[in-house]
Amino acid sequence: LKMFNPYMEVESYFTKLQFPIMNDCSKFNRPVPYVIINCAMSIDGKIALPSKKPIKLSSLEDFKRVHELRNYCDGILVGINTILIDDPKLTIKPEFVIKPRNPIRIVLDTNGRIPKTAQVFYGDARTIIVIDKKLRADYRERLRQLIRNKKRAYLYEYSISDKLEITDWLEPYLI
Repeated sequence: LKMFNPYMEVESYFTKLQFPIMNDCSKFNRPVPYVIINCAMSIDGKIALPSKKPIKLSSLEDFKRVHELRNYCDGILVGINTILIDDPKLTIKPEFVIKPRNPIRIVLDTNGRIPKTAQVFYGDARTIIVIDKKLRADYRERLRQLIRNKKRAYLYEYSISDKLEITDWLEPYLI
């Protein structure tokens, strides 16, 4: 896995933090992903309304920060509910970053529910859909057909009983 700057500054309205990016993974037997969790939430800890209706929780300044943060990442991982509810593109908007570099979009969809019109299938970024090998054969075939017709999209099948090593299946898709 490609690692980036040793430190990346992230500014927010309330505080200024530094996140060390793991460049030295010598204590591990192999490169490991460095995970950044980013979430906008209301002051009472909510990320959506009870109706699941989208609500704007971030400012323009924070959108810029998020896109700068994405630009440093190899991939963006979301669950299928994010796709079904928000239908995000998961790309970097050029108006927020000088040299945008879209990370790989990774969708965990064990039950094969991703719609063929999902925004993650469009644009220049690559997309990996992760499904369970034990998914019904007709669902797996529908997804294989869907992936065959999409540019820069890949299907990864795993078994829940398998030890899922993210570096094993992500590395072939990296530049």
